[in-house]
Amino acid sequence: MTVTFKPTEDSLLVLPLKPKETSIGGILIPASAQDQEKNKGTVIVTGPGRMMEDGSRLPMTVYEGDIVYFSRFSASETYEEGGVTYSLMRLADIRGTINA
Repeated sequence: MTVTFKPTEDSLLVLPLKPKETSIGGILIPASAQDQEKNKGTVIVTGPGRMMEDGSRLPMTVYEGDIVYFSRFSASETYEEGGVTYSLMRLADIRGTINA
């Protein structure tokens, strides 16, 4: 997936995962359980990293294609391109990566 948006510093563009409405067995998943899925997404593109006071860059610790878990309110900024809505967030909003 190619986007024209290029984040700066330690920002990244994340495509939020759609919450599952049913389990593998076809059981409906309640909305309260779906809320946990709303905090997951795939990293689409990252910035170069935060600039330190000495002029060096702190490298990013997440990479394009990583599935990440982010804090609840970090996805408040959005970016739309090609009919797809992405979340724009900072590296500090990422709580961890999820092995796929």
